[in-house]
Amino acid sequence: MIRFSRPSPATLIASVALFVALGGTGYAAIVLPANSVGSRQIKNGQVKTADLANSSVTSIKVKDFSLLSKDFKPGQLVAGAPGATGAPGATGLKGDKGDPGTNGTNGTNGTNGTNGTTGPAGPSHFAEVTTETTPEFRYNSAGFTSVSRRSTGHYCLDGLGFSFPAVVSPSARNSVGLGFVVFDPLDSSCAGVGVFTYDKSGVLVNSLDFDIVVP
Repeated sequence: MIRFSRPSPATLIASVALFVALGGTGYAAIVLPANSVGSRQIKNGQVKTADLANSSVTSIKVKDFSLLSKDFKPGQLVAGAPGATGAPGATGLKGDKGDPGTNGTNGTNGTNGTNGTTGPAGPSHFAEVTTETTPEFRYNSAGFTSVSRRSTGHYCLDGLGFSFPAVVSPSARNSVGLGFVVFDPLDSSCAGVGVFTYDKSGVLVNSLDFDIVVP
């Protein structure tokens, strides 16, 4: 019978060291089955960016609503459409009454306007004479005291303070072209001024009303 001697302690330690050196990796592969390393086997904070393969983190791996806008590069997030207009807010409280303003300064008094110029003096004598059955002043007259007929188409207008020349004309009440009127400041039969009325053919007539104005 072959007898083996007991190995020394040094031999045992050397053998274990050699076994670990040569077969440690294989032992781990044999002892840890596939997909057996979970969160409990990983020390917190030890998985780094370098440990993740490119494109290995997808949407399904990201917790919903967990990413923030700062997690994206500028320009990556597209702005959404404007939201609907919100309902009007409640009416605000009435503000405090403001302080009274200061009184404005009084304006300066305007200057007095200048008096208008005096208009020209009116005529001293004027009259509208109707030569109907009895000659008489019609509507307006001033300065004359009376009117009378001396003969056919011959009238005297008496008054005081005459100055000449006078202006006589057929009255506008007559038909156009009925006749014409003249006056004679030297008519000796009149105390005032003599007036003669003619038809359009130059014959003295009694049917022509006239107006007279003496400055």
